[in-house]
Amino acid sequence: MRTSIPITDVVTGQNAAIAILGAMFHHHRTGEGQYIDCAMLDAAVALNGHLALGYLMTGRTPVRIGNTNPIASPSEVFQCTDGQLIIAAGNQGQFHACCEVLGVPELARQSEFATNSQRVANRNSLREKLSRAVAQRSRADLISALEAAGVPCGPINDMAQVFADPQTLHRGLALTLRHSRRADIPTLRSPLRFSQTPVQHNSPPQLGEHTIQVLRDELQLDQAAIGKLAQCGIV
Repeated sequence: MRTSIPITDVVTGQNAAIAILGAMFHHHRTGEGQYIDCAMLDAAVALNGHLALGYLMTGRTPVRIGNTNPIASPSEVFQCTDGQLIIAAGNQGQFHACCEVLGVPELARQSEFATNSQRVANRNSLREKLSRAVAQRSRADLISALEAAGVPCGPINDMAQVFADPQTLHRGLALTLRHSRRADIPTLRSPLRFSQTPVQHNSPPQLGEHTIQVLRDELQLDQAAIGKLAQCGIV
């Protein structure tokens, strides 16, 4: 499975933020500071979760299986008449309900699909049978029926569908900021919501907009020094 963003970069930053909070709590209790080490390698290995643990416990190297869950079946992407969805029927009850919704209850009674381990072992055969049933249904109708039956599922959306989704609109995840050049800049709302200290969204500065302010207030340069930098074309 591929991600569309440099996921390790993002997760390492999130790990660092969590680590800083832990260090601040320790400082609050003891008055002691500490050095925090958050390596991208560590973050990447930790992201493997149960796959890494499985290797350490058994010595067996996981194989690439795309978007399929290696320890449960069915738990993967299927094609409907008008789009894709993911179905994750991870236990017996969910699998039986899934088969009922898809109109293939006999699959739940077949010996090769009797348990999750057997379904994983016979994944290709099960996928083929379920795919034929899913391919006859529209995505919205099938998701509605699966959700009503308690089967975990969800649509696979492209970016246009993401921002047209009712929940995305309700949460206001897209917003427009007014740039200093009087242009409207579309951007993303912060995913962090605080009841007492809401996030303040500001438009990005223009290139070099605060250079003079930084030189004056942070580096303590006087006007003559700043003027000399300007004459040399440095600022």
